[in-house]
Amino acid sequence: MKYRMSFILIAALMAVSSTTSALEESAVRDYFTGWDTGDIVKVMSYFSADIVYEDVPKAEIAKGTAEVKAFVGKFFTDFAGARLAVNSVTVGQSGAAAEWTISGGSGEEAWSLRGASVMEHTDGKISRVTDYWDK
Repeated sequence: MKYRMSFILIAALMAVSSTTSALEESAVRDYFTGWDTGDIVKVMSYFSADIVYEDVPKAEIAKGTAEVKAFVGKFFTDFAGARLAVNSVTVGQSGAAAEWTISGGSGEEAWSLRGASVMEHTDGKISRVTDYWDK
């Protein structure tokens, strides 16, 4: 699975070659800060009205701000206290990709997993997110 994740990320990075973009790396990192701190207002502020959010491993797709807000809210409830660290960001003309690690718990209850998000954006707003992760 590790190699499949690497292949997916490499393909995504090739699709979003590093050229000038309306969505800067700092904005992508700030977007993920919203996920890390449980700030739904911050996360939602980065999405376009026609946002499509896909969680590939869970086979879930949310469309539009209402569905995506419910998806994000459920994540914050299900993973309350989890920490999300961005490992790398690549921004292209119409998209971005980020590798991240999410972790939670402590002691024998501690857990961690790696994932990647591939994003499309228009006029500085994220219009599509596709998440890939593995336990």
